[in-house]
Amino acid sequence: MDEIKGFKKSYCLMSVIYIVCGLVLLIWPDISMTTFCYALGVIGIIYGIAHIVIYFTKDHMVSIMEMDLVTGIVTTAFGLFVLVNDKIFVSILPFAMGVILMLGAIIKLQNSLDLKKLGFQKWWIVLVMAMILFGIGLLLVYNPFGAAILMIYVIGASILADGLINIWSMFLITRLLKKLRKKEKQNPVSESEDEDGEAAYWLSESEEKK
Repeated sequence: MDEIKGFKKSYCLMSVIYIVCGLVLLIWPDISMTTFCYALGVIGIIYGIAHIVIYFTKDHMVSIMEMDLVTGIVTTAFGLFVLVNDKIFVSILPFAMGVILMLGAIIKLQNSLDLKKLGFQKWWIVLVMAMILFGIGLLLVYNPFGAAILMIYVIGASILADGLINIWSMFLITRLLKKLRKKEKQNPVSESEDEDGEAAYWLSESEEKK
């Protein structure tokens, strides 16, 4: 349960960052891409350091299977790279955002399949959104935009949509899991009942053989 809660908080936090960045780009499309890269780098460093601190302050028996340290190091390194090489990152920003969107779309594809397994009827909505985001990511990788302002709008709208879909998917999965746990509590099956049932089955089998 603690691992699931930790993942949920981290996932929602990243989604909120996506939403904020997307809104900033849509509201202020004239913002300098260098300024945006600096902000992205600072956010990456703060997020990474937070995960590193969590790893070293959390009970190691709880965090043994988690990726806080790796996530923190990679994210911090990414933030430092963006700050030190802002001009290089600006030139590859469409490609980088395209790759990030495609990776996010793959995760959403898995989320849609999980929702289907859990019995959610409208699981296909997440699947459709995943396919749309994958297409936008592929478009950003090829970067056919002639005007920089148009590219900023596309990136902003894509990041905003990605963050909103993340939170919506997590909300649906959490709600379905709660319903399943509630059903399990209403219809508990104890181990003793299982053993009694199995014993009765073998007893009836032996009686039939006699």
